[in-house]
Amino acid sequence: MGATLARLHNRMDPRRFFAIRGMEEGYASWLSREMASRKAVVLAAIARSRGRERIVGYAYGRLEGRDWNTLRDPCGVGVDVYVVPRARRRGAGRMLIEALVRELGRRGAPQAVIQVAARNDRALAIAEAMGFRRTVVELAIDPAEIRGA
Repeated sequence: MGATLARLHNRMDPRRFFAIRGMEEGYASWLSREMASRKAVVLAAIARSRGRERIVGYAYGRLEGRDWNTLRDPCGVGVDVYVVPRARRRGAGRMLIEALVRELGRRGAPQAVIQVAARNDRALAIAEAMGFRRTVVELAIDPAEIRGA
């Protein structure tokens, strides 16, 4: 699911988000190392149907200390939230965000921030409906494209 999310971001803006051959293995290796950290939180959304359970989404976040680069005090950062297409618009994304923020808070985060792709209007709407506020907008440009003012 992480590799699928990465490819989705890559389709939104291929110059900003990379997608490479072996994405599944690379993401799985990275996430397994993250999961070994006491700072990481990984949650799954499970759907039950006809006596079977299947994972239909996941959320990943981590505790981070003060960051002078972004002027952010210690907090929990929600990095990934993904729900498979067939399970969308049923509340799984919101449930994952709520559970992630609660778990980050339980682990000591006084505040939580999430990262949402600028072109993901649905995710932005869900987050704002939950009470999140916009704080930073990332802009990207290739140096060769810079235009004078």
